[in-house]
Amino acid sequence: MCGNTKQRIAAALRQLMNEKPFDKITVRNLMDATNMKRQSFYYHFRDTRDVLMWICRQNFIEPMRVLELPAVDWVAAGMRMLAADRSFYRKAMGAVHEEFLEALNREVAIPRIRAALYPGAEALDDNRAFLAEFIAQALTGRMIQFVISRRPLDEAQVRERMEYLLSELTDGK
Repeated sequence: MCGNTKQRIAAALRQLMNEKPFDKITVRNLMDATNMKRQSFYYHFRDTRDVLMWICRQNFIEPMRVLELPAVDWVAAGMRMLAADRSFYRKAMGAVHEEFLEALNREVAIPRIRAALYPGAEALDDNRAFLAEFIAQALTGRMIQFVISRRPLDEAQVRERMEYLLSELTDGK
């Protein structure tokens, strides 16, 4: 029942975001749309931003975290996921941009880039850790730029540039 309640609230938020700006959506609006009591909301979420971040975690961050693909394929898959729901993520970035980027970097991009650059390494020295974090942050920044832009996804270009980046960074290893 808990997951169903969260899903219903999330679906209501997504629907309401198609009708009005996020900052105009209230907990009352959400709960009216779900036909549930207001206190049910606070059992699961702190506020509407918390719901929005939960949606981002469920639909992008967690799938990207568990996706087992080589780095180039992984980035391409992430870009396809963002492109498929671009309108939602564009709206979400206005409300949870910093929190989304922090979670995406810490939980997903940094560990994945570390593994791509330094396969099998248990620990990294400060310089290598900095490089992996820098590249991960640049990558997620490019993802967000793509979401905000009006450019169509050119997956071939994404793959080509990621292959080039990784080859330059790992050349001579």
